[in-house]
Amino acid sequence: MTDKQIVDYIVSNMLHDDDTTIQDTQTAHRLELIAQWDIKPGDKILEIGSGQGDMLAALAYAVGETGHVVGVDIAGADYGAPFTLGQAIDYLKQSELCSRVDAYFNRDILAGTEFLPIQHFDKVVFAHSSWYFDDIAQLAATFAVVRELADTILYAEWDLEITDARQQNHYIAANVQGQLSAFMPEHEANIRTLVTKHHIAQITDKLALQLVNDGAIDSTTMQDADWEVGYVKYAFTLEKLVARGVTPVLAQFFVDQVALIHGANVPLNTYWAVLK
Repeated sequence: MTDKQIVDYIVSNMLHDDDTTIQDTQTAHRLELIAQWDIKPGDKILEIGSGQGDMLAALAYAVGETGHVVGVDIAGADYGAPFTLGQAIDYLKQSELCSRVDAYFNRDILAGTEFLPIQHFDKVVFAHSSWYFDDIAQLAATFAVVRELADTILYAEWDLEITDARQQNHYIAANVQGQLSAFMPEHEANIRTLVTKHHIAQITDKLALQLVNDGAIDSTTMQDADWEVGYVKYAFTLEKLVARGVTPVLAQFFVDQVALIHGANVPLNTYWAVLK
């Protein structure tokens, strides 16, 4: 099959809007990560932070009929929009890829891994999920657990090292959300911890892991910059921040940063790594 045919097939197994443009783009991005990670047919893979199954579906295709993918998410099945996690995963579980996929909600592997149907995996995937961790320590602890479950850890997240000045809007939008979480961790933010590749290097050293390979891929076709910028323009006004309990001085600090957003929203690159 051509690349487009592969994307079309994967998306056909997913719950999506009538217009599949967004899902097509998101799926193509995940297939590019899969290619960099060298995932093979027959692999048994655990995904941490599987969400609505964007990566699960792509992984299920990549591992083939002899492979298996298990997704774990700390959120509940009723979380998410426009479709909940439960709705999206239920649809995937009724698709042609159903026999290759398991998914668990309301699960934190730091509390135990006995619920997993497989006790040893070939690879563990963290795909655009690390920014949702409470802090670096929680992410490091999770890495420590999964290294006992698999031979290889595969990581991907937005790269805060700007290579194009037009990426500043995405950078600012992500940064102010991370700052709010750092100053006021009790607030439920979309982005909680701005994990960078330097943090991954520190965790790698701490856990005596080996960085086998890493790199960055162009993600300019993705919609995430528009989503993050749209969110902060809506939520990071002086009035709304103060209403949430942010001090006026700190609120103004955030508002001043958001005011720097202008022009087109070009997504950051995606940093990826293979750790053993």
